[in-house]
Amino acid sequence: MLPDYPVGCYAQYKKDTSIFTTWLGNAAQACGYESKVAHPAGTSSAQSATTPGAPVPSQQRKGKAKKATQKASTKRYTPSVEVEIIKYPVTTEQLLLQAEAVYQNRANIRMPLTVKESLERAIRTRQKCADWYQKSENDSSDYAEDGHLHFIKVLRDILTKLSPEESQTEPKRESKKGASAARKDEANIELQNRFSNLTVEEVDDSFELTPAQVAVATTKKAKGKQVRSADIFELIVEKTFDDVLAIFCFFEDLHKIRDHVRQTWEDHKSGKINLVTAAIITHVAMRMVRSAEEDVCSSVFPGEPNDDKFHPLHECMQRFDHISFDRINFTRMAFTLTKFGNVAGAQWPPPITPYGLLFLPEPHKAYLPVSKKLMHEDRILSQLLIDMMIVDMAKEKCPYPTEIGASLFAPTKADAFTSALRPAWKQRNLSVTSVVACQMITDILEINNYVPTLHKEIMDFRTHVSKSFNFKQTDDTLHVGNIEYPRSIFDTLVETHQTLNLIHLSRPGGPNPWTDDDPGVLTYMNADPFVKGVVEDIAKDGGIELGSPEELTEIIRAHNLAFIGPDKSEFSFSMVWNPLHLGGLAFKLATLYENAGVEIATFYSSISACAHIYNALRQLTKMNLKWPVMERIIQLQIKPIFAGEVPTTRKDIMNRLTLRLKAPNRSKLQSTPWSEELRGLLGSEDAARRALLLIEQKMEPTESKPQSNRRTSKKASSTQKRRTTPDSLLSSLREHVPQMVDDMSIDYVRLSKRCNHLLGVIFELQFPDLFRDNTSSKLKPIDQDAYKLGETAMLSLQKSLRQVENARRNGRAPAVAAEGEGTASAAPELRAHGTYLPLVYKVFEKFLTEEDCDFRVPSMMAGGPRPVIVESTE
Repeated sequence: MLPDYPVGCYAQYKKDTSIFTTWLGNAAQACGYESKVAHPAGTSSAQSATTPGAPVPSQQRKGKAKKATQKASTKRYTPSVEVEIIKYPVTTEQLLLQAEAVYQNRANIRMPLTVKESLERAIRTRQKCADWYQKSENDSSDYAEDGHLHFIKVLRDILTKLSPEESQTEPKRESKKGASAARKDEANIELQNRFSNLTVEEVDDSFELTPAQVAVATTKKAKGKQVRSADIFELIVEKTFDDVLAIFCFFEDLHKIRDHVRQTWEDHKSGKINLVTAAIITHVAMRMVRSAEEDVCSSVFPGEPNDDKFHPLHECMQRFDHISFDRINFTRMAFTLTKFGNVAGAQWPPPITPYGLLFLPEPHKAYLPVSKKLMHEDRILSQLLIDMMIVDMAKEKCPYPTEIGASLFAPTKADAFTSALRPAWKQRNLSVTSVVACQMITDILEINNYVPTLHKEIMDFRTHVSKSFNFKQTDDTLHVGNIEYPRSIFDTLVETHQTLNLIHLSRPGGPNPWTDDDPGVLTYMNADPFVKGVVEDIAKDGGIELGSPEELTEIIRAHNLAFIGPDKSEFSFSMVWNPLHLGGLAFKLATLYENAGVEIATFYSSISACAHIYNALRQLTKMNLKWPVMERIIQLQIKPIFAGEVPTTRKDIMNRLTLRLKAPNRSKLQSTPWSEELRGLLGSEDAARRALLLIEQKMEPTESKPQSNRRTSKKASSTQKRRTTPDSLLSSLREHVPQMVDDMSIDYVRLSKRCNHLLGVIFELQFPDLFRDNTSSKLKPIDQDAYKLGETAMLSLQKSLRQVENARRNGRAPAVAAEGEGTASAAPELRAHGTYLPLVYKVFEKFLTEEDCDFRVPSMMAGGPRPVIVESTE
């Protein structure tokens, strides 16, 4: 079963409420309260109450029970148990009776902290909804007596009555003495242990508490037996009020998600994050919107399809029409989608009626800045929709070979924006997700001043990659630079070249097959009937008399209104204007470039050799100069380069060199560890869900993971607490994804070439006689590709260090570097490390002080350069 996206605040509220009611119901039953419910609300046979391998909730013991628990702790295990969960309904009035029964019991049971936190969170959610609902025009008496305020008061009263005190008192002792009284005292202690001290064993904050866990933990067990059935109590709430809460929470989630997306693209504009990072976070956000919509529809419209529920949800919103939801302009975005869906597929090109037609009753308003903005956004969104529809027509209309056309449009099929909008014209369905997706894209365009600067960013990336490989194509032959590449990356190089060509074809102003397609001349008579109906409603509400269709057509012509058709200046409009399309394509190119880079780095081994040399200089000579990108590579590639641990002594450095040289099959560098997961977020729905769970596990803060407890099972890592709301997850993604993507900016291709050059210089200085012309004292340039310079450098370093080590072991002074070329100015303490380190020290010192040594792809770096934004003239 695939993991779900993090639940919204409504689902979290339901879970919190169920945790509280389940604890209270079981506590009340244990205290003698008799439920008046004759039959359970439902059962779930063989339902697992715990995740396999996860610690189950347990109780902190007191007195004899505590000693017995400590004695048995060495044999404790936490198997996964299949438990039959029986669900019972409970009313608000029953909650008060149950609380009173628990409060009056001599066991002095109080609410455990874990349950208290869930109840307080549920109260806060209800209170926020109540504050919002109170502003509506509903009957205030219903609101106070039977609705939100009454229920909140009940929860607060129970919380006050059963809230844990600062110091938990012992159970009340029986005044009489004897065996019977002792048994009662022991029973009271058992009740308090079972209900008041409920925790999640060992790692309180690392695991989620669920109603099923509470039910199992509070069920009395026979000695040596496992629980086979447990009771969950679920609150019965009038559906009208529950729907209000569900819709309120839904829109609260939407606003928070949208705020995260806006801030993400503001960060991109300011250069704090790159295009790929912004696209990944936005992609996840849109998936979350869809998940939240499915949740709210399952509650408000149970059993009904949820892919066409914008209008029913909008009608629910209109019950509170003076409550502001204008942070997301649902009506305007839905208007654009609806008028597009009305004509999509009817003819080519689809004659989309422009937003400007709404100003026919008052034409002068069309010239207001806000009106121009609305019309411009409507045009861009409509043309994006047209371009998405072209995907299905690519084989018929694309003037290029079929495989190129198919490849060009392939990236748009997976991005969340296209997925959200496609039903609007394929099935003419309208969901809240499609409307919110349009709002998000509009926000991004607004942040970038409605200028396609994002495409400029990917074109800069294309130029960088193209220059790195030095691609040249003659006829059907692809030539790649003037150095040797390993055969293992030939397919990657071909795919990279195709991707670069596709980006070039889709540049603004590129070849366009739609120049002759015209949707016709717009008149009032042939305008969309839906739009005309809205125009007539506007006129009627304003008391304005519209003229005849002919007169309105003249106004249309006077204001240069026309049908919206495909953009005639660009081959792929979505390539230029869809930020998720661009981000996905940039990520694909980054992945190809990185994969090729690590293969090249492994083939030449020059980066690994320079890493060993750099580490030896830092550890043995105390060189103060730093090479940041190399230090990051050492962190990421510590296993293939140093067999898992950075050596700090001469002996350890030699051992690591031996391992590296004797086992080249274990020395293959790897791509960024989380690149696969990031790719999954940009993939299909199923792939995105899997990837999100894996990334969440990698984002777990180190301090929340048990370090010293060896009894912690490896399986426990799979049950770590997920970020339970879209808000919390997006906050974490915005914190962690930039670093994940930033690691992909390491330019292994150019760095391999530069390390080859460094090792070549060292080799020439090491063996100058090999490169001297017979008639001249000049050094001949080394053919760096003719030598395995990486292996040669590591062997030289190993040999030099071994000579020093052997000399010192035998009580002799180690051989020192001769004061020849490259070592004349070396300090005596440096030359004491043998003949090789003083040589490489001078080369590295010159390189690190005089050259740009940060080999990264500028457009992939967090804080990388951004194209200059020019204000739109629209």
